[in-house]
Amino acid sequence: MHTKNIIRLFFLTLLIVVSTFQYSKAQTIWSWQNPKPQGNSLYNIQFVSPNIAYAVGEAGTFIKTTNAGMNWSIMNYAGGTSKILKALYFIDINNGWIGGYDGSLLRTTNGGVSWDSVTGHTYKIVQGIHFSNSNTGTIVAAFQNTNCCGSIFRTTTGGSSWVNQPLPPQGPDNLHDVTFANANLGIAVGLLGNILRTTNGGADWIKQNSGTTEQFYAIENIGDNTWFIAGNAGIILKSTDAGITWMQQLNNVTLFFEGLDFTDANTGYAAGSNGTVYKTTNGGTNWFAQNSGTQNSLFDISFSDANTGIAVGIYGTILRTTNGGTNWIHVSEGTVNDLYSADFLSTQTGYISGQNGTILKTINRGSVWQALPTGLSQSLYGIDFINVNTGTAVGALGVIIKTTNGGAQWTTQQSNVTGNLGSVKFVNSDLGFTAGYNSNGTSVILKTTNGGNNWVNTLTGFSNLLYGVDFIDANTGVAAGGMGTILVTTNSGSSWQNRSIGQGYVFGQVQILNNNFFVLAGFDSWAFPVTGIVYVSTNGGVNWSSRSAGLYEALNGISFINENTGIAAASYGFIFKTTNGGLNWISERSGTGNHLYDVSYNTQDSIVITGSGGTIISSYNTIVNAINTSQQIPFSYKLYQNYPNPFNPATKIKFDIPEEVRSQKSNVKLVVYDVLGREIAILINQQLSPGTYEVEWNASNYTSGIYFYRLSAEYYSETGKMILLK
Repeated sequence: MHTKNIIRLFFLTLLIVVSTFQYSKAQTIWSWQNPKPQGNSLYNIQFVSPNIAYAVGEAGTFIKTTNAGMNWSIMNYAGGTSKILKALYFIDINNGWIGGYDGSLLRTTNGGVSWDSVTGHTYKIVQGIHFSNSNTGTIVAAFQNTNCCGSIFRTTTGGSSWVNQPLPPQGPDNLHDVTFANANLGIAVGLLGNILRTTNGGADWIKQNSGTTEQFYAIENIGDNTWFIAGNAGIILKSTDAGITWMQQLNNVTLFFEGLDFTDANTGYAAGSNGTVYKTTNGGTNWFAQNSGTQNSLFDISFSDANTGIAVGIYGTILRTTNGGTNWIHVSEGTVNDLYSADFLSTQTGYISGQNGTILKTINRGSVWQALPTGLSQSLYGIDFINVNTGTAVGALGVIIKTTNGGAQWTTQQSNVTGNLGSVKFVNSDLGFTAGYNSNGTSVILKTTNGGNNWVNTLTGFSNLLYGVDFIDANTGVAAGGMGTILVTTNSGSSWQNRSIGQGYVFGQVQILNNNFFVLAGFDSWAFPVTGIVYVSTNGGVNWSSRSAGLYEALNGISFINENTGIAAASYGFIFKTTNGGLNWISERSGTGNHLYDVSYNTQDSIVITGSGGTIISSYNTIVNAINTSQQIPFSYKLYQNYPNPFNPATKIKFDIPEEVRSQKSNVKLVVYDVLGREIAILINQQLSPGTYEVEWNASNYTSGIYFYRLSAEYYSETGKMILLK
């Protein structure tokens, strides 16, 4: 949402007591800026009608399309779970099951609008689900990080109770998928070539000979007799006798297949690593590779008919075809390279650096991220801009690059470092520092006094790995790294004082907020499990005290906006926040399970966090002024035509939120797109109560033309068209 936008929200709400009042409430919502529509890995997808499909993935992610994959509605933490969801099965459009880590198993009866958790079955990972009817279902489960002891559970009561099924004494190892041809005939597959077959609805399971010890990930049947299995090492097996004997269909392929789907007896698809999609048109006798247009690993594939299909995969990858895979369209967009460092010069303009020479730039608060040409393949671990045009990035193999035109061109500077540079800080256009290490383990802190034309190492005789550096002025700085290393200078790097603590500590990020508040963030590598640590100095780096209470994941990035309020980014998608200078930390749900690496926290209402797989998430604290002007609540969603239209420079957009979302606290988004479909402004992105709202969009900074505005909430979306005429 642009800072110049004036947003007025008027909504109607029904009160128990009739009264007129006004209040303000701060709301914080984390939303995806990259990848779009979201960046959590997706592991399973199923078409349930020609247009409706569901998929599940990391961090309790459940997504839905109602137009065959062109657009998606996203539910984070489905049913309240933050677990990785690996399995999905819908009996029809409304009734379905999802499952995943730690025995997570949830049921919906309204197409995923709400979920009920089911317990009493297993604490293992639910890997596969299949229901023959509304009452009879089977799940296969596995232990995490071990090949041992797969399990099969069966219900005949619609999931209210589950029975652990007896399995062959010689196994099985972990199981990954299960399907039934009818109420009696079913097959489950898993590790080490395991194939288990039942002919009595799961009362007994018999191990079949697969002829391989490779892992199996997916199974598909066409009628009672014809079955296919996909797995590691390019394995595709076929059975024509109801799963008793199996023949290998594909040779000389080393990639793995995790997704498998057939549209008829002859036509099938397998999807897997490095964007692999294979197709057969003769029942598996021959398979040929299709060009998916991506190197991202694909974990599942589903077709609604002979032409329309969707493949999903790592970091939110979504591909779509409407011609049987001849062409695959990228529905998901944005880089999936790891993003390590962020630097925002204002709430509007920011830069991010990352893997494979990636540098991204935004001039509209992250609504659009532009990839800048660096010509590098090395990872860039640190980036710092002194103004909107002049910036420096550092990274692997001692690379240093500089731009003086806002990233349009970059020039390489000489560092003579053979290892990695992890962080860079410029005090002004001439004076800058970067910290890292050589390939032999010796530490380096480089200094330039001429904008990077020359870099000189200010540190000698030190061998711990350094990752972070920051300066508050030309003289005072801190560098930190492994083995609890803390180095402090008060003379612009002419000398460094060793203030190291805790040999097991690894400090990855340094922030000097002011002369009295220095912050280090990292993790205790000797702890089990590894825990996050924050150390603070209030006397210029002379003494350091731990402020790590409540940090249970390794920290990678940290940023304080003042001496009280700070945000820390951690592994596995954890975000921690403090409002008392780090004395206590409270975890926040980020909406992702991806590792988070850096925090850019410039104002109270502008936070951007970067991470693995191209993760960019943002949080804006929006003040909502709610005025009760009526006792009416809308019965359905509705997006009104903006007025005036055409307009210059401002227009109002009105919309209704019905009562049905009250219990779900639905997240509502109102986004403006240009004629090319690019997101240019986020007007609303927050939880709203039922009511009628009005938003004003000021388009002073945009050119005349056609624009679109889209309202989305849960599984509703509607788009309007408006004309800016200057």
